[in-house]
Amino acid sequence: MGERLPRGIATRIMLALLIVILTLTLKVWPVRASGSVFIRADGRVDPSTASIKNVNNVTYILTGNINESIIVERDNIIIDGAGYTIQGKESGRGIDLTGRSNVAIKNVNIEAFFNGIYLWYSTNNIISGNNITGSVMSGIRLFRLSHNNTMHGNNITGNTNGIGVVDSSGNRIYGNNIIHNDLNMELYGYSLNFIWHNNFVSNLNQVYAYNSNNVWDDGYPSGGNYWSDHNNTDTNEDGVGENPYQINQNNTDNYPLMAPINIFETGTYENTTYYVEIVSNSTVLNLAFNPQEGAFMAFNVSGHNGTVGFCRVTIPKSLLWTEDEWTIQVGGETIADYIVIPDENSTYLYFTYPHSTKTVQIKGTHVIPEYPTIIILSLLVIATLLAVIIYRYEKRI
Repeated sequence: MGERLPRGIATRIMLALLIVILTLTLKVWPVRASGSVFIRADGRVDPSTASIKNVNNVTYILTGNINESIIVERDNIIIDGAGYTIQGKESGRGIDLTGRSNVAIKNVNIEAFFNGIYLWYSTNNIISGNNITGSVMSGIRLFRLSHNNTMHGNNITGNTNGIGVVDSSGNRIYGNNIIHNDLNMELYGYSLNFIWHNNFVSNLNQVYAYNSNNVWDDGYPSGGNYWSDHNNTDTNEDGVGENPYQINQNNTDNYPLMAPINIFETGTYENTTYYVEIVSNSTVLNLAFNPQEGAFMAFNVSGHNGTVGFCRVTIPKSLLWTEDEWTIQVGGETIADYIVIPDENSTYLYFTYPHSTKTVQIKGTHVIPEYPTIIILSLLVIATLLAVIIYRYEKRI
């Protein structure tokens, strides 16, 4: 913690910063190979033979691996990697969003570039569900007023710097696994970036923040981030540590989580996408939720035999709720002693169990409606019209 960096990391960061300074001074950027792929301002993919499918000049879907950079010149688009890989040679940028706005990048594997995803004077972009590894500089680099961008659900591992935020504010960074980078996160200049529900796991250094004051938690009981190097206590059993995690005097996570956080998308209903979050010292897999099957959800937990596992499950109140008591079963056995912590939007359930491999089921009494409101309203309108028709027919008789 704090601002001091280990000598090896400081040297690598200083070398990387020296490269940036030299390239800015000489106006020479990392080389863009002649085979770079462009998404042009008019919507064209250049060259047209690149492994990218253009859908109505809005959605661009990778159809195979690409061994060059993708340079984006068009706003208001979606780039869907469909699980394919953009492979570099430790130079250039995997995806270049210089000057772009309202671009969504998802489901892409980005490997071995100077910067994995690069944002410069870029605003309102969304980077989600990507795997970014092997970057010489940063997995994701926000530089010079790349304000109000969102990064969530990404796996950022094995880079020199996981996420670099330089002179940029108002960005939302949440739900990412930022793991085993030489430096997990760097923040320099500007302030008020919002950073919560990330897993910061590293053998070297977690965060370096200089001249930057940011928000590192979502308040209580939602909490902040999980920090692998923070030994904490939780005597009131709510999944939130009692001791803040202090990076420096201007950057503190007031409500650090006691274990890694797992975030599961449970579906989209009436144009709202719902997520269930599970903080647990167990390995958590395979969350299943289907409102047509009933007011319950289930997932698997596993851990070393002879140890105690815990879960703190965050359930949106409009997704699954109960008028009475919750029913929680672990391995078929009912948990009688559990803790409920509500806030305005969610219910937090905390419970413990002896470790092995087990199925957890959480059951309420009510679940989100199976039919969207528009369908219900349509049925009511039809029923009303039928009633009017019948009434008029009977009146004529």
